Amino acid sequence: MAIGRIYVIGGCDSSFGNSNVGDFYACADLARHVLIYEPESDRWTTSAATMQVDRYRHAAAVVGSDIYVVGGRDLEDNVVRSVLRYSTTSGRWFASSRKRRRTTR
Repeated sequence: MAIGRIYVIGGCDSSFGNSNVGDFYACADLARHVLIYEPESDRWTTSAATMQVDRYRHAAAVVGSDIYVVGGRDLEDNVVRSVLRYSTTSGRWFASSRKRRRTTR
């Protein structure tokens, strides 16, 4: 939760959820938007800005008023190595940096 709101970012947006695509299950449609829930008013809104890179199975962390979205997979199940930053104050996305390979365990 950031600034009294709950943010749901990207992920699988298929009405069927994950589907069998051969040797594994994957999502057929990915969301690029941010859903924002305001508990005090019990209201959902959708951000105007969308992520530059579709992804699911990613991680997110809040730092101050920003949300960082890290890694994940694309529709072809490739690893997404980019890091994006969503500003909860401006409602805009920014490319942060490329995800570096881990050097220690």
